[in-house]
Amino acid sequence: MVMPFRNIVSGLFAGLLGVASAVLPTASAYAVEEKEAGSADGLLLSMSKEFLENSGFVSGLGLDGSKLDYSVESLKQIDAALQKLHDELPDGTDGKDLMAAGDKQLQFVTLSLGSYVGEVLRRHLKQDARWEGFGSLSEDEKQLFGNEKDIGNAYFIRWADGVVFPMSKVRKFLANGDEDSVYFYAKVILKDTKQVDGDGTAASR
Repeated sequence: MVMPFRNIVSGLFAGLLGVASAVLPTASAYAVEEKEAGSADGLLLSMSKEFLENSGFVSGLGLDGSKLDYSVESLKQIDAALQKLHDELPDGTDGKDLMAAGDKQLQFVTLSLGSYVGEVLRRHLKQDARWEGFGSLSEDEKQLFGNEKDIGNAYFIRWADGVVFPMSKVRKFLANGDEDSVYFYAKVILKDTKQVDGDGTAASR
Protein backbone atom coordinates (compact mmCIF):
# COMPACT_ATOMS: atom_id res chain seq x y z
CA MET A 1 0.00 0.00 0.00
CA VAL A 2 1.33 3.43 -0.93
CA MET A 3 1.76 5.78 2.00
CA PRO A 4 -0.06 9.14 2.00
CA PHE A 5 1.69 11.82 -0.02
CA ARG A 6 2.79 13.93 2.95
CA ASN A 7 4.22 10.92 4.77
CA ILE A 8 6.21 9.87 1.71
CA VAL A 9 7.81 13.20 0.99
CA SER A 10 8.29 14.18 4.64
CA GLY A 11 10.04 10.94 5.50
CA LEU A 12 12.23 10.77 2.39
CA PHE A 13 12.85 14.43 1.61
CA ALA A 14 16.18 14.56 3.44
CA GLY A 15 17.58 11.60 1.51
CA LEU A 16 18.04 13.57 -1.70
CA LEU A 17 18.30 17.05 -0.24
CA GLY A 18 22.01 17.35 -1.03
CA VAL A 19 21.33 17.22 -4.76
CA ALA A 20 17.93 18.86 -4.59
CA SER A 21 19.27 21.89 -2.71
CA ALA A 22 21.13 22.93 -5.85
CA VAL A 23 17.84 23.63 -7.58
CA LEU A 24 15.32 24.18 -4.78
CA PRO A 25 14.57 27.84 -4.04
CA THR A 26 15.41 29.45 -0.71
CA ALA A 27 12.13 31.34 -0.48
CA SER A 28 9.68 30.30 -3.20
CA ALA A 29 9.50 28.39 -6.46
CA TYR A 30 9.71 31.67 -8.32
CA ALA A 31 13.27 32.23 -7.14
CA VAL A 32 14.90 29.03 -8.38
CA GLU A 33 18.65 29.45 -8.23
CA GLU A 34 20.18 30.44 -11.57
CA LYS A 35 22.56 27.94 -13.13
CA GLU A 36 24.69 28.36 -16.20
CA ALA A 37 23.28 26.44 -19.17
CA GLY A 38 26.48 24.43 -19.46
CA SER A 39 26.08 22.96 -15.97
CA ALA A 40 22.42 22.00 -16.34
CA ASP A 41 23.12 18.70 -18.12
CA GLY A 42 25.25 17.31 -15.29
CA LEU A 43 23.03 18.71 -12.56
CA LEU A 44 19.80 17.21 -13.86
CA LEU A 45 21.44 13.91 -14.77
CA SER A 46 22.69 13.73 -11.16
CA MET A 47 19.20 14.52 -9.89
CA SER A 48 17.73 11.73 -12.00
CA LYS A 49 20.35 9.22 -10.83
CA GLU A 50 19.92 10.17 -7.17
CA PHE A 51 16.18 9.67 -7.55
CA LEU A 52 16.69 6.15 -8.92
CA GLU A 53 19.31 5.24 -6.32
CA ASN A 54 17.11 6.18 -3.36
CA SER A 55 15.20 2.92 -3.05
CA GLY A 56 13.12 4.19 -0.14
CA PHE A 57 11.85 7.15 -2.12
CA VAL A 58 11.18 5.02 -5.20
CA SER A 59 9.33 2.27 -3.33
CA GLY A 60 7.52 4.83 -1.18
CA LEU A 61 5.98 6.22 -4.35
CA GLY A 62 4.86 2.72 -5.32
CA LEU A 63 7.42 2.43 -8.12
CA ASP A 64 9.32 -0.69 -9.20
CA GLY A 65 12.91 0.53 -9.43
CA SER A 66 13.96 -2.42 -11.59
CA LYS A 67 11.66 -1.16 -14.34
CA LEU A 68 12.80 2.46 -14.23
CA ASP A 69 15.20 1.90 -17.11
CA TYR A 70 14.72 5.19 -19.00
CA SER A 71 12.41 3.49 -21.49
CA VAL A 72 9.32 5.31 -22.70
CA GLU A 73 7.23 2.47 -21.23
CA SER A 74 8.68 3.20 -17.79
CA LEU A 75 6.83 6.53 -17.83
CA LYS A 76 3.61 4.59 -17.24
CA GLN A 77 4.95 3.98 -13.72
CA ILE A 78 5.60 7.69 -13.27
CA ASP A 79 2.03 8.38 -14.42
CA ALA A 80 0.70 5.95 -11.80
CA ALA A 81 2.73 7.56 -9.01
CA LEU A 82 1.68 11.06 -10.04
CA GLN A 83 -1.96 9.99 -10.18
CA LYS A 84 -1.81 8.74 -6.59
CA LEU A 85 -0.24 12.01 -5.49
CA HIS A 86 -2.80 14.01 -7.47
CA ASP A 87 -5.64 12.08 -5.82
CA GLU A 88 -4.44 13.19 -2.39
CA LEU A 89 -4.37 16.88 -3.23
CA PRO A 90 -7.50 19.00 -2.60
CA ASP A 91 -9.94 19.36 -5.49
CA GLY A 92 -9.23 22.43 -7.57
CA THR A 93 -5.56 22.51 -6.60
CA ASP A 94 -3.52 24.63 -9.00
CA GLY A 95 0.05 23.54 -9.61
CA LYS A 96 1.48 27.04 -9.74
CA ASP A 97 -0.31 28.06 -6.54
CA LEU A 98 1.17 25.08 -4.70
CA MET A 99 4.66 25.94 -5.89
CA ALA A 100 4.25 29.62 -5.10
CA ALA A 101 3.31 28.68 -1.55
CA GLY A 102 6.90 27.56 -1.05
CA ASP A 103 6.08 23.88 -0.54
CA LYS A 104 9.60 22.48 -0.83
CA GLN A 105 8.43 18.90 -0.53
CA LEU A 106 6.15 19.28 -3.53
CA GLN A 107 8.90 21.11 -5.41
CA PHE A 108 11.23 18.23 -4.57
CA VAL A 109 8.86 15.63 -6.00
CA THR A 110 8.39 17.76 -9.12
CA LEU A 111 12.14 18.08 -9.66
CA SER A 112 12.85 14.40 -8.95
CA LEU A 113 10.18 12.99 -11.22
CA GLY A 114 10.64 15.76 -13.79
CA SER A 115 14.35 15.04 -14.05
CA TYR A 116 13.58 11.38 -14.78
CA VAL A 117 10.96 12.26 -17.41
CA GLY A 118 13.42 14.67 -19.01
CA GLU A 119 16.19 12.08 -19.08
CA VAL A 120 13.89 9.62 -20.84
CA LEU A 121 13.21 12.24 -23.50
CA ARG A 122 16.85 13.27 -23.78
CA ARG A 123 18.01 9.70 -24.33
CA HIS A 124 15.38 8.98 -26.98
CA LEU A 125 15.75 12.18 -28.95
CA LYS A 126 18.40 11.08 -31.41
CA GLN A 127 19.50 14.63 -32.03
CA ASP A 128 21.79 16.61 -29.76
CA ALA A 129 19.28 16.85 -26.92
CA ARG A 130 20.55 18.43 -23.71
CA TRP A 131 19.38 20.02 -20.47
CA GLU A 132 19.55 23.79 -20.31
CA GLY A 133 18.63 26.43 -17.75
CA PHE A 134 16.21 29.37 -17.88
CA GLY A 135 19.03 31.80 -18.64
CA SER A 136 19.59 30.23 -22.07
CA LEU A 137 16.05 31.00 -23.29
CA SER A 138 15.93 33.70 -25.96
CA GLU A 139 13.66 36.69 -25.47
CA ASP A 140 11.24 35.25 -28.03
CA GLU A 141 11.19 31.93 -26.16
CA LYS A 142 10.51 33.71 -22.88
CA GLN A 143 7.50 35.36 -24.49
CA LEU A 144 6.21 31.88 -25.31
CA PHE A 145 7.22 29.98 -22.19
CA GLY A 146 7.23 32.58 -19.44
CA ASN A 147 9.20 35.71 -18.70
CA GLU A 148 9.53 34.84 -15.02
CA LYS A 149 11.50 31.83 -13.92
CA ASP A 150 9.66 29.20 -11.90
CA ILE A 151 10.05 25.53 -11.16
CA GLY A 152 8.33 24.62 -14.42
CA ASN A 153 10.71 26.47 -16.74
CA ALA A 154 13.92 26.64 -14.68
CA TYR A 155 15.30 23.58 -16.52
CA PHE A 156 14.26 22.12 -19.85
CA ILE A 157 15.36 19.88 -22.72
CA ARG A 158 16.55 21.56 -25.90
CA TRP A 159 17.26 19.81 -29.18
CA ALA A 160 17.59 20.87 -32.81
CA ASP A 161 13.85 21.25 -33.39
CA GLY A 162 12.60 22.72 -30.16
CA VAL A 163 12.34 22.67 -26.37
CA VAL A 164 10.26 20.73 -23.83
CA PHE A 165 9.63 21.38 -20.14
CA PRO A 166 9.36 18.10 -18.16
CA MET A 167 9.01 19.75 -14.74
CA SER A 168 6.12 21.83 -16.03
CA LYS A 169 4.40 18.66 -17.26
CA VAL A 170 4.84 16.95 -13.88
CA ARG A 171 3.43 20.01 -12.14
CA LYS A 172 0.43 19.98 -14.50
CA PHE A 173 -0.21 16.29 -13.77
CA LEU A 174 -0.22 16.99 -10.04
CA ALA A 175 -2.84 19.69 -10.63
CA ASN A 176 -4.93 18.11 -13.40
CA GLY A 177 -4.46 14.35 -13.19
CA ASP A 178 -3.97 11.94 -16.07
CA GLU A 179 -5.12 14.37 -18.75
CA ASP A 180 -1.50 15.52 -18.43
CA SER A 181 0.03 12.04 -18.73
CA VAL A 182 3.82 12.16 -19.01
CA TYR A 183 3.78 8.88 -20.94
CA PHE A 184 1.57 10.26 -23.71
CA TYR A 185 3.49 13.54 -23.56
CA ALA A 186 6.69 11.66 -24.40
CA LYS A 187 5.02 9.52 -27.08
CA VAL A 188 3.68 12.60 -28.86
CA ILE A 189 7.02 14.44 -28.72
CA LEU A 190 8.96 11.45 -29.98
CA LYS A 191 6.42 10.65 -32.69
CA ASP A 192 6.39 14.26 -33.88
CA THR A 193 10.18 14.23 -34.11
CA LYS A 194 10.22 10.70 -35.59
CA GLN A 195 12.44 9.53 -32.74
CA VAL A 196 10.44 6.55 -31.45
CA ASP A 197 12.39 3.31 -31.03
CA GLY A 198 10.42 0.23 -32.00
CA ASP A 199 10.82 -1.44 -28.61
CA GLY A 200 10.69 1.72 -26.52
CA THR A 201 14.04 0.99 -24.89
CA ALA A 202 16.39 3.79 -23.97
CA ALA A 203 19.03 4.80 -26.45
CA SER A 204 22.58 4.72 -25.13
CA ARG A 205 23.90 8.24 -24.69
